Amino acid sequence: MNIDSVVGFDWDRGNWPKCGQHGLDRAEIESCFVRNITIAPDPYPIEREERFNAVGIKDDGRKIFIVSPFV
Repeated sequence: MNIDSVVGFDWDRGNWPKCGQHGLDRAEIESCFVRNITIAPDPYPIEREERFNAVGIKDDGRKIFIVSPFV
């Protein structure tokens, strides 16, 4: 996974409400990708979709765990 290849986010009806339930907004999640972020393959992918796990840090120091296909 090359983070430089990420060009945007697909906030669809399935993923956005779940993120919002955790008290995060879109800008907070997206901001993690302009700082140091750790990305690794998801060891438990579902539906034969290649997915990645990412851990980033918000402005206030809170850690964010993200699971995404990162297409």
